[in-house]
Amino acid sequence: MSCVDTPAPDEYVPGSEAHYLEVSQTELSFGSEGETKNINVASSQNWLFTDYAPWLSFSRDNGEGNSEISIVAEENLSADVVRTSVFYLKTIDAGWEFTKSMSADQEAAEPYILFTPESINASGNSAQYRVNVKSNAKWSVRCDADWLSLVPAENQSYIDISLSENLTNYA
Repeated sequence: MSCVDTPAPDEYVPGSEAHYLEVSQTELSFGSEGETKNINVASSQNWLFTDYAPWLSFSRDNGEGNSEISIVAEENLSADVVRTSVFYLKTIDAGWEFTKSMSADQEAAEPYILFTPESINASGNSAQYRVNVKSNAKWSVRCDADWLSLVPAENQSYIDISLSENLTNYA
């Protein structure tokens, strides 16, 4: 038997502090063009955002107490990739540790492909051309004609085109 009164687990004890960590939104969705979302953090402790993707930035990634935080997703230039990030909001005070899982996703960009030059005027003689390619998506090229060869660069920045001489006298 003890001489000290121990309060029941749910009984309020004067001088004790309730610990909490809340965030207004745990799932964020961003458009491909990049944008800013504002959330609110409420905490009785010091807190910290951790493990977020490099395409996300925070007006502040740590703090104390209550704060409005702006989260910025930079523009997603890729048409091939919907980006996702799982990250955490954690308390960082000794004695009470708590973690909230959060996530962000971002749409892929609209695909585009640009050629320079846009067209080639061939004379009928053998010729070689290089067409520069700019695209935000993976692409491929093929040709079944025996008088035309298309060879894309490994990095997809250009296509080398070879034309054989037109021996049929057709223009």
